[in-house]
Amino acid sequence: MLFRESGFYALMGRQADLADIINAGPKAQAVLDIYLYQVKRYIGSFISILGGIDAIVFLADKPDLYNPVISHICRELGFLGLKCDTSSTEKFFCRF
Repeated sequence: MLFRESGFYALMGRQADLADIINAGPKAQAVLDIYLYQVKRYIGSFISILGGIDAIVFLADKPDLYNPVISHICRELGFLGLKCDTSSTEKFFCRF
């Protein structure tokens, strides 16, 4: 039940991945907002637990599709001094 009826499935009412959420547009904005909140929460928790970090690397199988999501996460974590290099088409490297 946890695997099949939670996460994006529970929020969208059907099987979905992040690409489906992004392509769904405005009707899935709440789902995307929840996803972004969770990612930022996990990153913040890991930084706290580790006592700081030197860099974050985002890898994406579809960089053009995920660019707005990763850019949003980087902007939201900018108050930590995070600087992101989005020049690569395959990965995003963010350093402090």
